[in-house]
Amino acid sequence: MSEWHVAPNEILDGWTEELFALMFEKRGERYEAMRRAQKGDAVPEPAKRISDLEMFRLPGCSYSVVKVPQAN
Repeated sequence: MSEWHVAPNEILDGWTEELFALMFEKRGERYEAMRRAQKGDAVPEPAKRISDLEMFRLPGCSYSVVKVPQAN
Protein backbone atom coordinates (compact mmCIF):
# COMPACT_ATOMS: atom_id res chain seq x y z
CA MET A 1 0.00 0.00 0.00
CA SER A 2 2.84 2.37 0.67
CA GLU A 3 4.08 1.30 -2.75
CA TRP A 4 0.95 2.85 -4.30
CA HIS A 5 0.92 5.82 -1.86
CA VAL A 6 -2.60 4.92 -0.77
CA ALA A 7 -4.01 4.42 2.71
CA PRO A 8 -5.42 0.94 3.47
CA ASN A 9 -8.90 2.28 4.23
CA GLU A 10 -8.99 4.05 0.84
CA ILE A 11 -8.33 0.73 -0.89
CA LEU A 12 -10.94 -1.10 1.18
CA ASP A 13 -13.62 1.57 0.81
CA GLY A 14 -13.02 3.01 -2.63
CA TRP A 15 -11.44 0.46 -4.93
CA THR A 16 -13.26 -2.09 -7.05
CA GLU A 17 -11.95 -5.63 -7.45
CA GLU A 18 -11.06 -4.79 -11.04
CA LEU A 19 -8.91 -1.81 -10.00
CA PHE A 20 -7.22 -3.87 -7.30
CA ALA A 21 -6.45 -6.66 -9.81
CA LEU A 22 -5.16 -4.10 -12.33
CA MET A 23 -2.82 -2.59 -9.75
CA PHE A 24 -1.35 -6.02 -8.99
CA GLU A 25 -0.98 -6.77 -12.70
CA LYS A 26 0.89 -3.50 -13.28
CA ARG A 27 2.98 -4.15 -10.17
CA GLY A 28 4.02 -7.50 -11.62
CA GLU A 29 4.93 -5.88 -14.94
CA ARG A 30 7.01 -3.25 -13.15
CA TYR A 31 8.83 -5.87 -11.07
CA GLU A 32 9.51 -7.94 -14.19
CA ALA A 33 10.96 -4.87 -15.96
CA MET A 34 13.13 -4.15 -12.91
CA ARG A 35 14.35 -7.76 -12.86
CA ARG A 36 15.25 -7.61 -16.58
CA ALA A 37 17.07 -4.31 -16.07
CA GLN A 38 19.11 -5.75 -13.20
CA LYS A 39 20.04 -8.81 -15.26
CA GLY A 40 20.91 -6.63 -18.24
CA ASP A 41 18.24 -8.15 -20.47
CA ALA A 42 16.92 -5.97 -23.24
CA VAL A 43 13.59 -4.36 -22.47
CA PRO A 44 11.24 -4.63 -25.46
CA GLU A 45 10.17 -1.31 -26.90
CA PRO A 46 6.48 -0.65 -27.48
CA ALA A 47 5.26 -0.99 -31.04
CA LYS A 48 5.55 2.18 -33.09
CA ARG A 49 2.35 3.49 -34.65
CA ILE A 50 2.53 4.43 -38.31
CA SER A 51 0.03 5.94 -40.72
CA ASP A 52 -1.72 3.91 -43.38
CA LEU A 53 0.39 5.55 -46.09
CA GLU A 54 3.62 4.59 -44.33
CA MET A 55 2.35 1.03 -43.96
CA PHE A 56 1.55 0.70 -47.67
CA ARG A 57 5.02 2.01 -48.58
CA LEU A 58 6.77 -0.71 -46.57
CA PRO A 59 8.80 -3.20 -48.62
CA GLY A 60 6.86 -6.36 -49.34
CA CYS A 61 3.51 -4.66 -48.86
CA SER A 62 1.52 -4.73 -52.05
CA TYR A 63 -2.01 -3.74 -52.80
CA SER A 64 -4.10 -3.00 -55.83
CA VAL A 65 -7.02 -0.69 -56.44
CA VAL A 66 -10.06 -2.32 -58.01
CA LYS A 67 -12.71 -0.15 -59.60
CA VAL A 68 -16.20 -1.45 -59.04
CA PRO A 69 -18.60 -0.83 -61.91
CA GLN A 70 -21.49 1.40 -60.96
CA ALA A 71 -25.04 0.26 -61.56
CA ASN A 72 -27.13 2.44 -63.89
